[in-house]
Amino acid sequence: MDKDFIYQPKTVRPIFLSLVLGVSLNLLLVLGNQFNIFQTIRQFLASLTVSSHHLLSTFVMGLFSGLSAWFGNSQAFALNSIADDNFALENLTYAVTHHTTTGIPHLYTLTNLYRSFGLVAGVGAVLALLVAILLVSRSQKDKKVSLLSLFPSLFNNGASFIVGIPVLLNLLYVIPFLLIPLVNMGIAALALCFKLMPAAVYPVPDGTPSLLYAFIGTGGSLRALAVSILCFAVDVLLYLPFVRMGNRIRKDLKVKGESDEAI
Repeated sequence: MDKDFIYQPKTVRPIFLSLVLGVSLNLLLVLGNQFNIFQTIRQFLASLTVSSHHLLSTFVMGLFSGLSAWFGNSQAFALNSIADDNFALENLTYAVTHHTTTGIPHLYTLTNLYRSFGLVAGVGAVLALLVAILLVSRSQKDKKVSLLSLFPSLFNNGASFIVGIPVLLNLLYVIPFLLIPLVNMGIAALALCFKLMPAAVYPVPDGTPSLLYAFIGTGGSLRALAVSILCFAVDVLLYLPFVRMGNRIRKDLKVKGESDEAI
């Protein structure tokens, strides 16, 4: 009997369950968009930041954005432009009126922290993960996917990398995927608190490499660029242990598979 026929029944059930899960999730997304559920949740979360001191709620919004991206819905709660951030618009109006970013009314906005520095390596800092894989991964498949995804990831289009590794719903990377952007935001908040760099208040064109977002948003501040590079270096270092853990997991699975075959 054909060996493929023997293993075929083992693949039918997971394929069927995957299709059912995919159709169900897609139906929920359609219903959510139709009844404005995501918009309502987004407005509720945004309302948490309506105060003069909204640093904590800005971090919470960044965490929700990363979590939605890890589930494969990177646009559900993420802000796409400065026009979606009312506080950022107030900062821009102040900067244009007073010809300076000193004394802006809202220092810790989503645009100034999450968009400019939390996403300095893309959603979930996946560009840093890409570099970490190229440096220490022993998986030729992951390295090949990383190389093929390098150019689009530089311009904030890391979908091929996120799906190809995969990063989506991967428990190995969920902790750094969610927390590394918050680390970047913390570094940026400290730099802003001690006035080591100006705030990013100016609009940035779509498609701008994430590493240059703060540089352009601050009107060309080299100090903001230096903080962005620092954040990216920290991101790579934080991802390295998880990539090495992936190497150990693959090795253990390979040894276990060989022992099972021997039996």
